[in-house]
Amino acid sequence: MSLRTDPVEGWETAPMTGDAIDDIADITKDLRQVVWYAENHSDEYAEAFFTEFYSRWGEHAEELLVFLRFKLGS
Repeated sequence: MSLRTDPVEGWETAPMTGDAIDDIADITKDLRQVVWYAENHSDEYAEAFFTEFYSRWGEHAEELLVFLRFKLGS
């Protein structure tokens, strides 16, 4: 899902459900990797990975929230 000036502009005619599902899948994958690092390396390594890749999964989380707020009418 790409960022736009107005993140919900045009969404009423082009639902982005596929993008929302992709965002959820990407967030889940990244957070599972954090858990794996914590279980197989160390908490410090997992925290470093979480912090380093926050911008990636954080962007997915922000875009997902915009989509959900639009769909829920908030």
